[in-house]
Amino acid sequence: METVLIRLANDKLHKNPYLDTSKIYLVIHEGKAFLYGEVDSFFKKQMAQESLRQVEGICEIVNELKVVNELKGKVANELKGMRRPYQLNGRNTVEPATPHLATVTT
Repeated sequence: METVLIRLANDKLHKNPYLDTSKIYLVIHEGKAFLYGEVDSFFKKQMAQESLRQVEGICEIVNELKVVNELKGKVANELKGMRRPYQLNGRNTVEPATPHLATVTT
């Protein structure tokens, strides 16, 4: 029975388009599903848990997934498409780039 549950649960995890299952480990014992490993956001942690809720025969889910690099991912996503969000000043430190303002005369 547990072999069937593991196969069904693994299928659900692998079919979830939001999850990279290469760092997710699943253990099932007496109807309890234990999730271990790493994901890069709390959303993905929840998605893994929700995937297992759909498996008939799993009566409890223990989600021990650790969220790593969430801030790094958010910052990278925010910086995509920005041309030059930061510039070096004369003191070799980084500060926000200031936009060039046009003066309007009437």
